Amino acid sequence: MILYIASKQAEHVFGTQLGVKHLINGGCELGSANEGKVYIAESAVPIICGEPVISGTQQTGETLTATAACVKGTATVRTWQWYRNGVAITGATNATYVILGIDIGKTLTVRQTETNANGTDYAETSLILGSTLKFLIKVAAGRVNFSWTNPTGRLWTFPAGTVLYSDGVTPISTSTAENPDVTIPAGGGTITLETSSWSGNYNLLDNNTDAQFVGALSDLPPLNYYLVLSGCTLITGKLSDLPPLTNTLSLASCALITGALSDLPPLTYYLNLASCSLVTVALSDLPPLTNTISLYGCNLVTGSLSDLPPLTNNLNLYGCNLITGNLSDLPPLTYYLSLASCSLVTGAYTNVTGASVPSITVLTGTGMSATDMDNTLIAYALTTKNSGSFTATGKTRTAASNAAVTTLEGRGWTISGLSVV
Repeated sequence: MILYIASKQAEHVFGTQLGVKHLINGGCELGSANEGKVYIAESAVPIICGEPVISGTQQTGETLTATAACVKGTATVRTWQWYRNGVAITGATNATYVILGIDIGKTLTVRQTETNANGTDYAETSLILGSTLKFLIKVAAGRVNFSWTNPTGRLWTFPAGTVLYSDGVTPISTSTAENPDVTIPAGGGTITLETSSWSGNYNLLDNNTDAQFVGALSDLPPLNYYLVLSGCTLITGKLSDLPPLTNTLSLASCALITGALSDLPPLTYYLNLASCSLVTVALSDLPPLTNTISLYGCNLVTGSLSDLPPLTNNLNLYGCNLITGNLSDLPPLTYYLSLASCSLVTGAYTNVTGASVPSITVLTGTGMSATDMDNTLIAYALTTKNSGSFTATGKTRTAASNAAVTTLEGRGWTISGLSVV
């Protein structure tokens, strides 16, 4: 007699005993335990019975814990992997997972995998993190300011349903006033922002006080438009941790931020990474920004001026001494241009016309020759803009630009730092 128990559908009989009836026309059939016993050996291949279970508070900063489903089979090695909307989360390979701001509104899945020398089996379970979650903001002592900005730039009150807590229980404020200020106790603390709407645009400023956002970029909610964290020098993380912003990002003076320009979200308007000196890679990796780029002090950034997107207003590459190229490749800016200490940059900036000329120009420390400076000043003099400043400390020009300088000064411009050779 041979008794076959095949496939995972029969997993509930492994390691148990079954009764059999003997020899009915040379065959056999299952019977009661009193009619004879046969033991079914443990499965050699791992078989997971059921699914893992996820427990924990669904709140940013809280820990989810996966409890393993039972396993049939010989000794196995267990591994874990967490997924966000079906994509494996890098480094999330433990039974526990800390919820990030970017997880809000997403599906989190945990996979339990059991492996031995005879094979592998896995099981998964998922949960959807609802849009109404508490977002924790850790700040130092002082006063911190919150605001929401709509796509036209007008400050809103908090969205309906928003509450601020100091301890997660007692509301600090449900004020409808714009930009409510909240006092944080000496020694620092945590503010909890709870809202039913993450479709707005979050702006956290230190307002020149000693209050700062001290979390990580990965703690942020899934913003889709505008984020300003300028001056929050304690914030950490990588540019790849940012939410999918489409308009504006300012992380000025957030010097602990790392990553590459290619990791930036698809911004279209404004980028300020001034003093983020750990940011790397090339200008060609920038998103298609149209208004402002400030990479002041980002001395690891490389590339050519010809790699820049078609800006219209403001370009600050002060201290980006690896940047190369010719100033003729620059777009016609209308407000600010600084290439200070960009010693590999040469040529004349002649792509100016009418009022499309920077009101403030700083060319100190560039690789421009005296002739380059002459041609730049002559081009500026042919524009129509009244008043402005042109600084090129330590650089030279020739008498060929005397008339241009006289014209500009007659229109209220300040020309400084140049010597005539």
